[in-house]
Amino acid sequence: MEKLKPEVIHMLLNYDPKLLFTSFNQLTPKVDNQTFLGAKAHYLKKLYSYKFPVPPGFVLTTEWFRDRTAIKQFPEMYKAILGLIKDKVTELEKITKKKYGDPQNPLLLAVRSGTVISMPGAMDSILNIGMNDQIAESLSKLPGYGWAAWDSYRRLLQNWGMAHGIMRDEFDKIMVNFKELYKVKEKKTFSDKEMRTIAFSYKNLLDKHRVRFEECPFEQLIQAIIFVFQSWYNKRAQIYRKNLQIAEEWGTAVIVQEMVFGNINSESGTGVIFTKIPFEKSSEIVLYGDFSRRSQGEDIVSGLVHALPVSE
Repeated sequence: MEKLKPEVIHMLLNYDPKLLFTSFNQLTPKVDNQTFLGAKAHYLKKLYSYKFPVPPGFVLTTEWFRDRTAIKQFPEMYKAILGLIKDKVTELEKITKKKYGDPQNPLLLAVRSGTVISMPGAMDSILNIGMNDQIAESLSKLPGYGWAAWDSYRRLLQNWGMAHGIMRDEFDKIMVNFKELYKVKEKKTFSDKEMRTIAFSYKNLLDKHRVRFEECPFEQLIQAIIFVFQSWYNKRAQIYRKNLQIAEEWGTAVIVQEMVFGNINSESGTGVIFTKIPFEKSSEIVLYGDFSRRSQGEDIVSGLVHALPVSE
């Protein structure tokens, strides 16, 4: 039997699966703090408890990050954790009245990082998890969902490809080429059929790079969670931590949350809002930030869209 390192023995002796997970609707005093949840999830749980309209979700805490070496070495631990993730997804299905992986009534998920100290733009997020060809096709047939279904699938394929090392510029080039082909200035004006074609062009790009897109919704979720955990070590995050003197040992939590269709129509959108003006010294509460119509997730933070001030 392989001799275990002292730090792995310490992890095993202190391992407590109850510290690995918490749901937004669950009171877990031992982990309900920023150290375990990261700042984003900590405040999402607070807002959820105050009955704000926060989409339901659950958190894989930073305890997973701290125990990662032991989990990797012991398949039994990893298998047990997969079972716990399935249980949490089942809880979300009951709350949302949707079914993960069901083409007729799909539950789609956002998988995002949650660091103790905010690191905007440094970590990876993967949105619209739970989609594949069949689910995208079925969702697109629901009234009003045609364009949004294919736009969401396109975004997932791009997130997936970039997580595997494909440069954003390659996806942007495809988008620019289709804008020229269809004489379109903004992607919002593509037809449903045109957006479907773009989505499959993105998928062809993955094939070209020999990146395998996971069609099984549950395996897709597990891989997305692992991607986000691993993004703690990407170059952007390392530079960010070095400049802000953030210790590597903090790690990240991972937030799994019901997806919201900010891209469904012109009355939906995404935004970033502050309750005070960041560059002014004032205790006055005032809404400050930007939003974009018919957009989703990271568009504002990533600087991908022309944003409007919330004052408009």
